[in-house]
Amino acid sequence: MTDIVQPPSGASAPGGFANKPLAKFARSLFPLLARLTPDLAAHFALKLFLSPPRVKTPGWERSFAESATIGTLIVNGKPFRTYTWGSGDRTVVMCHSWGGRSSQLGKFIEPMNATGFRVVGFDAPAHGGSTGKQTDMMEYSAAVHAVVTHFGPVHGILGHSFGAGNSLFAWDRFGFNVPRMALIGCFSNATWVTDRFGEILGIPKAVLVKMRTELERRYEGKLNWASLDIGTFAQRFPGELLMVHDRDDQEIPYHHVEKIIATAARPDVALMSTSGQGHRRILRDRQVIARVTEFFNAST
Repeated sequence: MTDIVQPPSGASAPGGFANKPLAKFARSLFPLLARLTPDLAAHFALKLFLSPPRVKTPGWERSFAESATIGTLIVNGKPFRTYTWGSGDRTVVMCHSWGGRSSQLGKFIEPMNATGFRVVGFDAPAHGGSTGKQTDMMEYSAAVHAVVTHFGPVHGILGHSFGAGNSLFAWDRFGFNVPRMALIGCFSNATWVTDRFGEILGIPKAVLVKMRTELERRYEGKLNWASLDIGTFAQRFPGELLMVHDRDDQEIPYHHVEKIIATAARPDVALMSTSGQGHRRILRDRQVIARVTEFFNAST
C-alpha cells in the first residue's frame, strides 16, 4: 500500500444537495409525512433519491465536451451520451459522480492522451447532456457495462464518487475484463449512501428501510442493498486498484476508503491520500492527475 499525503491547499467547503432549497423544504416535510403515511413518505423519498440534481456546467468544463467526438448508446431503452478524446491504442473509461457529468474529469484527458490513451467518457441517463429525470445504481452500472462493451477492450476505468463505487459494482455484476481501476472519493457501501440521504433530509430510519425495499421490489430480486459493499467487490476484483481520497472530504469522509481497504484485505491496493482538496477539487489537483496517469501507464 502506498500513502502519498499532500500538503493542505485550503479548507474544503461543504456543498452538494444538503444546501439546496429542496433539501431544506424536505427536512421540514418528512418528519410529518412519515408520521401520517410512512408508505407515501418512502415513495416520495425514493423519487427524490433517484433524481440527480442538474448543475450548470462551469466554463472550464465546456471545452472538453466541445472537443470530443460525441456518440450515443442505449441502456434500458434510454439513450445516453458518450464522449471520446484521442485515438490511442489503449482505452480508459471515465465514470462521473451522482449529479455530475463526464467533463468534471476533463483535466485527466490531455495527460492521458499524451501518454497514448484514448479517453472515453459518458453522461449517464438523467445526467449532463443525456435525457431523463431519474436513474439508479442498476441503470448506471448497466451504462458502464454498455460503454466498456462498445469501446473495449478497456485498459482501465477512472471513477469518481458514485461513479467510483459503480465501476466496481458494474464489474462485479457483469464480469467484464478490465485490468486497472483508479477510484477517487469512493463510498464504502450503498446503504450508507441512503442513510446519509436520510440524515440530510430528516427521514426516519423506518422510512429509509421502506424506500430501499421499494427499489429492491422494482428489480425483482436482482438488487440487494446488503450486498452492495465496495470493499467486498474490491476483494474479488482481480486487477490493480488505486484508491484516491482526501482527508478533508466532507461529502464522503475519509473513513470510507479506510473501510474499503480493510475489507478488501489486499496488500497490493495502492492508496493516495490528499489534504485540503475536498470531494471535487481533487479532480483538478495536478499531483492526483499525475499519479492516476502513472498508474494507468504501469505495466500489468
